[in-house]
Amino acid sequence: MQMQRKIEQASAMHTSHSARFADEEALNAQVDFAAALASVQPALRSYARRLTRNEADSEDLVQDTCVRAWRARLQFMPGSNLRAWLFRIASNCFLSGLRRSARFTLGAQMCTRDCWSARRLRTMRCT
Repeated sequence: MQMQRKIEQASAMHTSHSARFADEEALNAQVDFAAALASVQPALRSYARRLTRNEADSEDLVQDTCVRAWRARLQFMPGSNLRAWLFRIASNCFLSGLRRSARFTLGAQMCTRDCWSARRLRTMRCT
């Protein structure tokens, strides 16, 4: 009976130690990813500045890129090119923003043209 109890305690200690080791390993992986992300940021800022041609927009793009990369860090394959992965995320963020602004601008132009014309003012409303 005592032997069974000792085996269970040893097993519990081993499980606890393994869980703690796994947590430490995950924490180390996050720290490594954050450090790698920080090392690529100057090049990412330069790339974002070339895309946006605006300092404020480039900082927003870098921030969005870093947030998306952090959320998807488990999908990143260690050993592959982090810089290329981040630049692809930045390109996709930039293109999504262009599409979004084009839809907004087009909608605003249509609304302005249609809503303020005298003959349509009674029948159309902008929302």
